[in-house]
Amino acid sequence: MATNSTGRRPRRPVSFLPYMNTAAISPVLISLIILISGCVSNSADEQERWDITAQTDFGRQPRWSPLGGTILFGDDTPGRTGLWLWQPGQSPQPAADSLPAHNWDYRWSPDGSRIAFTCPGEAGADSSGIWIISVDDGTLSRIYDRGRDVCWSPGSDSVVVRVDHPTSGAAGIYAVDGVSGRAELRVSGGFKPICSPKLDWLAFSDGEINGQLHLAGGDLSKIVTGAGANQWEWSGDGRLLFCVVNNYPSDIVRGDVWRIAVNGDSVSVDTAIVSWAAYPAPDATGGQVAMQRTSTSRWVGVWIYRASEGEVQIADYGQNPSFDPTGDRVAVNANGGGIRVLTRVK
Repeated sequence: MATNSTGRRPRRPVSFLPYMNTAAISPVLISLIILISGCVSNSADEQERWDITAQTDFGRQPRWSPLGGTILFGDDTPGRTGLWLWQPGQSPQPAADSLPAHNWDYRWSPDGSRIAFTCPGEAGADSSGIWIISVDDGTLSRIYDRGRDVCWSPGSDSVVVRVDHPTSGAAGIYAVDGVSGRAELRVSGGFKPICSPKLDWLAFSDGEINGQLHLAGGDLSKIVTGAGANQWEWSGDGRLLFCVVNNYPSDIVRGDVWRIAVNGDSVSVDTAIVSWAAYPAPDATGGQVAMQRTSTSRWVGVWIYRASEGEVQIADYGQNPSFDPTGDRVAVNANGGGIRVLTRVK
């Protein structure tokens, strides 16, 4: 059997029927086997079981709140367009009574009290730009009339955002004060900013599609990958960054996941801890990272990587995972629509 990128053999899904001579088995026994196999967990590993413990029939791209317990997700179907808040076990509720269209780049504030999102449209239009929702009462306010790819700065009221058409100066990444709306350029030409939720580190790319990943913190600015960085996400404590890197010029698009650690002013990089993956979603400390597998042979669905154990499949479906920062729960898009919460039960 081939090994995975960690040098370990990937754990195989549990399957009963392929190893049996079904022609020699009675119809009653076959029915019993099918019934039992239908009760098997979503996990593909017999030593680790993850069950669906909550689900919705609409919505996609879930994001757990920093304090856990609540999932933010979006929808764009008629009658349900907008952003929704969902406490698993209850019915999803609109994040605000009236909401402009969203760009699918919504983010929780580090303390979970607010949500920032961007609205598409021409810069300066009535609804375009950066909006903030107060979670407690659903109050909605616009703080800037342009921008995309919004993220919160840690410990402050400001957000960072990519601005393509500033009122003056260069396109790039701007810090926008959440109260006054005053914008200041932080990175000229930068793309897709994501701030560490706890530390003064900013991850961004120098290209829209095939750029290098940069880290900036304090007086330090460092390029941490080659070209091809296209997805990255911080652990809840803000100390580990997981990034997907592809080599587009050589047509090697296999989704290598890199792990980048920050400690003070130092940065260390582990390349290709996992391959054939997308949308890394670390837990609170980065000890576990959920990921969406690309469709390569039987390696599909949602998997989890742990540094001490390697990889394990927890579902044979799902996209855009989000890890609960308070426990072993992963929210994913269901293939047929809606969101599923997978919970580790053993």
